[in-house]
Amino acid sequence: MSSDDPSAALDDAARERVVRLHAGEPTLRERTAILSWRAEDPAHEAAFQAAERLWLDLGAVRAAADAPAAPVTPPARRRAPRRATLAACAAGLAAVLGLGLSFQPAGGWGVAFADVRTAPGEQRSIMLGDGTVVHLNGATALDYRFEGGRRSVTLLSGEAVFAVAHDASRPFTVAAADTRVRVVGTVFQVSRAGDRVSLEVLEGLVLAGAGDADTAALRPGQGRAWAGRRGSRVVPVRIEEATAWRRGRLIYRNASLQAVADDLARLSGDRVWVLGAVAKRQRVTAVFDNRAPDRVFAHLEDTLPVEVTQPLPGLVIIR
Repeated sequence: MSSDDPSAALDDAARERVVRLHAGEPTLRERTAILSWRAEDPAHEAAFQAAERLWLDLGAVRAAADAPAAPVTPPARRRAPRRATLAACAAGLAAVLGLGLSFQPAGGWGVAFADVRTAPGEQRSIMLGDGTVVHLNGATALDYRFEGGRRSVTLLSGEAVFAVAHDASRPFTVAAADTRVRVVGTVFQVSRAGDRVSLEVLEGLVLAGAGDADTAALRPGQGRAWAGRRGSRVVPVRIEEATAWRRGRLIYRNASLQAVADDLARLSGDRVWVLGAVAKRQRVTAVFDNRAPDRVFAHLEDTLPVEVTQPLPGLVIIR
């Protein structure tokens, strides 16, 4: 399933220019073209700054990791004045906070402080207070709140299957980006990567949409996808393939390379960018072991006209 998203296209265009600027040796003509593109529209500049900020932050992390350890020196005999000690501590704390506030984990700080989260490659099942069972894929984070007559979950990132406990008096809702899923008691899967959301219904009836005008009813074996507030039509889905991750497999049948990249990000914990028109046109039909993301990257490079590189820790580029 797919849905065109102008904001995603803008982000990709900005990322391509950041990679061209920082990962190679751009010519004067290329630099001028990048500056012209940034000046065309404030949205271009905002997208470029966001992509460049991530690039520079990841570079700072690598520089910190590669820096040699400071030599150990014996303590001075004289005790430093308390004011100087406090000043040094404050400076160190400011440096740490400066990096921390600039460098955000994938999905933002909301993911880091989520009620429930899994590590990349980890799978876990939990039971909520109402008896609903949630099966979480890797790199998944969610918040939940049950109060009064409401049961609500916010999927911050990742992928999860919800087996909702039936309670007609308290509808169960899942929010993922701009999409809202509403049920009483059923089983469905929701995945989120940024503002891209997909839904597959395994059992029961689900109402889902990005706004009242977009809401549609989905039955078992049906699914939809959204990019921001732009939703696709309801389409048939193969449930066994969509939920294959729970059995240790990734199954793709003519899937977009971006869909594969989203899964690889959940497995590896890296940000995975698909850049360039050639890479975006590629489709994948294959079965992989989801415990070996490196093999999936290698397979993509061996079988498709794309190159996989890791210019910085935590960032993989397919182009």
